[in-house]
Amino acid sequence: MKGTYIFLLVAGLSLVIVMLVIIVIYKTIIRDIYTLAETSPEILIEKNLLSPTKKKVVFIGDSLTRANVSKSFIEKVEEKLGGEKYQYINAGINSELSYHVLTRLESIQHLEPDYIIILIGTNDVNWEFYTRHHKRLWKRLHLPEQPTKQSYEENLTRIVKTLKEKAAKAKIALCSLPILGEKEQHPAFQEAITYSRIIEKVAKEEGVAYLPVNEEMIAYLRKNPSKSKFNYSIRLVERAIYHRYIRKQDLDEISKKFGFSLLTDQIHLNSKGAEIVANLVCDFLRDE
Repeated sequence: MKGTYIFLLVAGLSLVIVMLVIIVIYKTIIRDIYTLAETSPEILIEKNLLSPTKKKVVFIGDSLTRANVSKSFIEKVEEKLGGEKYQYINAGINSELSYHVLTRLESIQHLEPDYIIILIGTNDVNWEFYTRHHKRLWKRLHLPEQPTKQSYEENLTRIVKTLKEKAAKAKIALCSLPILGEKEQHPAFQEAITYSRIIEKVAKEEGVAYLPVNEEMIAYLRKNPSKSKFNYSIRLVERAIYHRYIRKQDLDEISKKFGFSLLTDQIHLNSKGAEIVANLVCDFLRDE
């Protein structure tokens, strides 16, 4: 009997230790994911690293721009255009919605940017499809109201108007949203198209450039059909983070495992997806 008690005690303590290790690993990964990019406005300003001679290209967005759980289209832009003429500034923050971008434009203004590329809205769309997940984030995200298409259009319009006023010399481009999942019939895929039409409308009304990311991705996907069996309703983000941070797998390897053509986890980009965005950005910068 005594031996049974000792066994149960040891087993219980082992379980507690394992759970504590898992919690520490989880918190470490979350902390790493939510760090600012090394080329973020805040870090560049704090360390006085802004170039006095190069043209400043500021990328505003969420995790697709931050790119530590997504392949970086900013890195691909730099590979294509080089670093002699431009300084590339990453103002992407994971999990953010259009509302959050609107609240942090002051740091962008201080950069005196020459170009601003905005890719925001994926999380506004996702709120509709991952309600339970996002409600857990509600307090941390400090959202004043439930996100809607109307609030998104209002926020995006205010973002552009504010930047046109406060960063007057900057040439601005709005990117339509990357596809959500790779099954065209799914409502999330269609909502990304709907939101992209809102982006196109705002760009036209405000007289700024429009980069058709969504359209280019759909065209590519129709020529290179997805092999993924996953429906968008199945969240793969956490699985991808596990493979990326615990198993140390490359995002393209994860993408291939899930059978995607352009994405890694229904939302974030693999190298081909990032290249489509980068090509449009490069065309915009060259034209200007």
